[in-house]
Amino acid sequence: MDREPGRTENDVSTKWGDPASAKSPAFGIFLHKTLFKMQKQVLKNMICKYFAKGVISELAERCFMLIQFTVGNFKSFKDKATLSLETTSDDWREEDNVAVVGDQKLLKSAAIFGANASGKSNFLAAMLTLRNLIRDSSKDSQQGDKIPVSPFLLNTATESAPSFFEIIFLQKGTRYRYGFEATPQAIQSEWLFRQADSKRETRLFTREGEEIEPTESFKEGKGLENRTRANALFLSVAAQFNGEIAKEILLWTGQFQNVSGLDDEGPLKFTADRLAACRTEIYSDGRKIRMR
Repeated sequence: MDREPGRTENDVSTKWGDPASAKSPAFGIFLHKTLFKMQKQVLKNMICKYFAKGVISELAERCFMLIQFTVGNFKSFKDKATLSLETTSDDWREEDNVAVVGDQKLLKSAAIFGANASGKSNFLAAMLTLRNLIRDSSKDSQQGDKIPVSPFLLNTATESAPSFFEIIFLQKGTRYRYGFEATPQAIQSEWLFRQADSKRETRLFTREGEEIEPTESFKEGKGLENRTRANALFLSVAAQFNGEIAKEILLWTGQFQNVSGLDDEGPLKFTADRLAACRTEIYSDGRKIRMR
């Protein structure tokens, strides 16, 4: 067999049968099939992305989505600080990080960044405090128990003032604004507003000290005013008595989760369980390690 310049006897295949040769018909078939597969994959990805976008938007209309969270006078936060997931005019990553719900565009993910000891962990702690109080204040505390809030202590004007929490969210396409102010001794104020089709909010209930005023739009709260302790949230009490609106809002507490690197016990156990449950290949210094 004649060899082309540069080929040795150990080289396999002939001139026309060599897929590595650009002049080879086999290479042409190989290239055609490869391009066809690539086109199919690109088309598949486009369809999946379009389909996923529609599914995400549909799911977003049926589940809880955070719009805004504000905290003030809590731990290291003297003034109010707000995290907003509403989009701006910037369309960066709009295709994969924006959910369209009705006429609103909301970010699916956001990042809080800053220097060490700048308050990132305390902001997440504030979100967890709000979640836990909604979920547990009516059933896991007794009269006289302290409310787990910590005001900003480096100012005489704030050390005895209530901590502020407010959340704006979508639940099944309806916009709610809920918040409260609390000291370690008592809930000072509490409010819940709803905004459905109109641009005006509808008041569901308000609370100032011991005075709780549910409206006709929140009939499930009628009669529960005197059943609400000073250290319990009225919303939590209404959910305990199977109020429909309150229960829907309470569902959020099961969806809001927090994973913090400051406490690695939970993630560490999850990682260990995953490694133990499946066969994993780990590359370290070029070596393949198989774990069972």
